[in-house]
Amino acid sequence: MTPLPVGYLLKRTHLLYRGLMDGRLAPLECSAAMYEVLFHLHHGGPQSGSQVAAAAGVTPQTMHRQTKGMLEAGLLEARAGRGRAITLALTPAGETLFGRACDELEALEAQLAQGLSADERAELGRLLQRAEQNLQPLPSD
Repeated sequence: MTPLPVGYLLKRTHLLYRGLMDGRLAPLECSAAMYEVLFHLHHGGPQSGSQVAAAAGVTPQTMHRQTKGMLEAGLLEARAGRGRAITLALTPAGETLFGRACDELEALEAQLAQGLSADERAELGRLLQRAEQNLQPLPSD
């Protein structure tokens, strides 16, 4: 049997993982897309919507739609930034939801790494990071 292309396997794995994330987060009234916003703001501190969009790999318009609902739900707060810019930050409710979501996703992470040694899991992480870096656009001169 011919091995499947790595990109195809990565896409299939991503779709499966994303669907399982949504399923595990649904009882928390959270989605994988919301988790991504919470993740970036928790680890990166207050940021503009454009910065969060870039980190998540979506357009600013898509991120605006996502964060609008999160602002209305009290998970995020908008702070004055430079000029007319708005900075997004997690509220205590957003931090709480992020912690609960992380707890819920630990089991999924364990399922993903089932049968891998600690060294293999670390190597998988390094290989995925390298693949991501290889696909990043080159800086313009």
